[in-house]
Amino acid sequence: MRLYELTRQYEQLLGLAEEEEIATQVLEDTLEALEETIYLKVENTAKVIKNLEAELIGFQTEIRRLTKRKQTLEKMIKRLKLYLQEEMERMTLDKVNGELFNVRIQNNPPSVVVMDIDKLSAYYLPQEPKLDKETLLKDLSAGKEILGAKRQQTRSIRIT
Repeated sequence: MRLYELTRQYEQLLGLAEEEEIATQVLEDTLEALEETIYLKVENTAKVIKNLEAELIGFQTEIRRLTKRKQTLEKMIKRLKLYLQEEMERMTLDKVNGELFNVRIQNNPPSVVVMDIDKLSAYYLPQEPKLDKETLLKDLSAGKEILGAKRQQTRSIRIT
């Protein structure tokens, strides 16, 4: 039986008890059995959550390892390309035709080098509005009325 079904049965049983349509001993025995089942379901669900959290930690560790490996490969590729370009330029070669690959040095699209950002016009420095949620929460918690925002208290499961 699912946890939500047990919860529904528990609520129905409490409703019957309030209407006094059930004997006290039967009610107590049934409530005790339902509570044990609910506690067992909650405990088992907590076990599943803990197992999933442990698996997630394993994935996160592997992601970090693979990210480092990716960065290492990217740096190695960049260094090898730079080495190849420097050697070809040193020998004044713009193109080398091989059996498997043709390698050539080409001009990249134009790019910008900013030497002093303070000397640039504000036209070139557009800034998107950025929400400061920390200050907003502090002001709302202090009782300040802010149009377009409200303070909210939520709840969540904590398994210890």
